[in-house]
Amino acid sequence: MFIKKFSRFAEVYEYIRQAETVFDEETKYIYYNAQVNFTLQPQLLLAPVCYEDTWPVIKEELSLIARFIELLIVSRATGYRSLDYSTIKNLVFHVTKEIRMASVSILKIKTEAAAAV
Repeated sequence: MFIKKFSRFAEVYEYIRQAETVFDEETKYIYYNAQVNFTLQPQLLLAPVCYEDTWPVIKEELSLIARFIELLIVSRATGYRSLDYSTIKNLVFHVTKEIRMASVSILKIKTEAAAAV
């Protein structure tokens, strides 16, 4: 069972890495975030994914989180705040814990709440 689960997450990670390097309309936010060198993106994108999730659900989770990351990047850039690993790691680790294994409906609530701030 461990190998099956590991394999599933490896597939999702491979999908993320591909989306970071090749532009596709479906994964454009993942691509854009990678182009500004936001290296913590895979961690956040993988956080809500569950082994039992279907690919359509996984793609929706990735899209929600990628758009949240874009909002984070833009808000920090327009506020002249750094996106360096050392300045943002605590926030990213906190968010990762908050969204770990969250359903799409919960992610929508959490990302909407974050967008309102």
